[in-house]
Amino acid sequence: MAASAPQAFLEFKTRLTLTAKQREALRDRRDLVRGYLAEDWSIENVVFGGSHARGSKIRPVSGRQGDVDIYVVLNGRHRTYGAPFAPPPAKLLTDVKKTLDRHLKTPKVRADSPAVRIIYSDMIVDVVPAFRHYFGDAFDIPYYKTWMTATPRGQQRVFKKLDSERDGHFKPLLHMIKHWKAVHPSIGLRSFHLETLAYEIFNRGEPVDDYRIALHTFFFRAAEFVQYPWNDPGGSCHRVTDYLTPAAKNNATTLFKAAAVRAAKAIEAPTWKTEIAIWRSPFLLGARFPAWTET
Repeated sequence: MAASAPQAFLEFKTRLTLTAKQREALRDRRDLVRGYLAEDWSIENVVFGGSHARGSKIRPVSGRQGDVDIYVVLNGRHRTYGAPFAPPPAKLLTDVKKTLDRHLKTPKVRADSPAVRIIYSDMIVDVVPAFRHYFGDAFDIPYYKTWMTATPRGQQRVFKKLDSERDGHFKPLLHMIKHWKAVHPSIGLRSFHLETLAYEIFNRGEPVDDYRIALHTFFFRAAEFVQYPWNDPGGSCHRVTDYLTPAAKNNATTLFKAAAVRAAKAIEAPTWKTEIAIWRSPFLLGARFPAWTET
């Protein structure tokens, strides 16, 4: 409950942030996976990837954590896959799966390139076997008959830098944008694409001092930015946007424009009560956004 829109957004920020217990649960699963694989594999490091690495993972609903990416960086002596007359890189996934299967009989474990997916009752863990890339801090990960470059550390670095430049407001804004996506699944964009749009918009100097204004800025600018091709901000040179068709881009533009209009209407509302009601409507952020209350 909140008496003003700024207060409601601060409470909303807390509702979307992972709790200490939830973060601990993620670390526990990471450490368990490392322990299982260490029986057969020489491991250099195990790091989080995806939204958890970028700081954009939001608090789960109904106790489910959603997908968690764990990169298991293997010693180079294991990198025989893909060599002439050797099994293809995808065989690495099969062999990692064999190790995990000895311990994980209840969860469903399946090889799903470029990761081995473990389906628990409370979360999904994607285990990505990786090798250090020859240059920089990127990783090579198996992708069918070849290797693909992944940049979880690069993504973590640039998102952290932008968040620091915006006084710690950028990552909470990402949480709100991803929640909006959960309320509006018809947007049809992948989460990392949505985060890339936010990164490209706010890395150009747009302020994030007021979450109300920042959300409107995102919706307004994203309506145009979603029409353009964008590469992985982490530096892999992979195109984040190639999966989108022209029709999907136009659909996203329409939804972003509608959200921008509603956000502007909320900001221009004559009372806090009215503004909060607009933000809380199913057309914007939904019932997870705090309700208005009198002081």
